[in-house]
Amino acid sequence: MLNRKKTLLVTIIASVIISATALIQYNNQNKFPIKVGIIDTSNTLPEVSTSSVIDAINMAIDDLNEQGGVLNHPIIPIKITYQPTDDNFIDKFDQLLEKEQLRAVFGCQTSYVRKKIEPLAKKHHSLIVYSSLYKGLEQSNNIIYAGALPNQIITPTVKWAVEKFGKRVLLVGSDYVFSHAVNTLIVPQLQVLGADYIRIHYLPFGNMLTEKLSKELSENRYDMVLSTLVGSSNMAFLKYFSEKKIDTPLVTFDASE
Repeated sequence: MLNRKKTLLVTIIASVIISATALIQYNNQNKFPIKVGIIDTSNTLPEVSTSSVIDAINMAIDDLNEQGGVLNHPIIPIKITYQPTDDNFIDKFDQLLEKEQLRAVFGCQTSYVRKKIEPLAKKHHSLIVYSSLYKGLEQSNNIIYAGALPNQIITPTVKWAVEKFGKRVLLVGSDYVFSHAVNTLIVPQLQVLGADYIRIHYLPFGNMLTEKLSKELSENRYDMVLSTLVGSSNMAFLKYFSEKKIDTPLVTFDASE
């Protein structure tokens, strides 16, 4: 299974690089290196781990280079770390795209950074590969949305959960773009499915549970809980459910690798 995933990742990265570098087919005899960006967005949301994604991208690039690169062109990764406190990051990234002629940018894991760098990718004709869950509420010719869409994972799961567990629903999410956007899709669907009691709680990062939420969970007043908590908050929430032996069914959308 691991080898299949590795092969798939290598194929995706190679395909993106070929698509983003149109002149390769005309310059196969000139083995110029192709530079790609790897953006580390872990400083944006410490809750969202990006290290495994960046490790996988570096592994795939190393594997490509061991095979001779892409159409005989070696791949050179250039790592960029997003610093939320750096007011000049956008200008620096703009200059880097122009200077290094980055054809593609991998590793962007947060909606916040994706939205900030998309205009620059458009300006420099680069591609951003966004591998996190995609909310489906925007579209750009300069972004490859590689994550699952709501109609692939969220919509069918909500339908199944209502049919199996019931119509009294608690939505728990991080106070972040992903949870707010996804819940704008979940709530209308729940209403169409006949849910007669819907409550929403958003938790700040670093603040696990409010007293009100803890009380509601302990009283088992819901047929199920739908969680859009992000990163380590979601893992801590799952642990809380287990330790407190809460019987309410819990469905989470952010527990994949």
